[in-house]
Amino acid sequence: MSESLFQTPLIEAVLDPECRMPVFIKALTHGSRVIELPRGFPDRPDALDEVRRIVRDHRARYRARGLGRNFPILYYAYVPRPGRSVRLTPEGEVIGPFRDRPTRAGLRLADGREVTFTLDD
Repeated sequence: MSESLFQTPLIEAVLDPECRMPVFIKALTHGSRVIELPRGFPDRPDALDEVRRIVRDHRARYRARGLGRNFPILYYAYVPRPGRSVRLTPEGEVIGPFRDRPTRAGLRLADGREVTFTLDD
């Protein structure tokens, strides 16, 4: 993703590479794995603690909806700025810093809507 397209800090839930669902199905569910954060979020003194809480809450809701069976999450990537991230386990434990960029790929549907998704496959 180019830096000009990066508009908000976010948390992406990255699927386990063993997930063999078709790319189109992954695309339709990708929105349930991306958490957009307010623009000033990374500057908050408690940002990382809040990210850890958000990740734990997201995983609980994700599993309650039954999505974890077909779309298992390998880790979460908190991307406060392009090229920088902190990866976390699904339990909210910090793995460490990385140079991830948010993934942006997609399809334009016949009605003009766009669906974005990861292309980890």
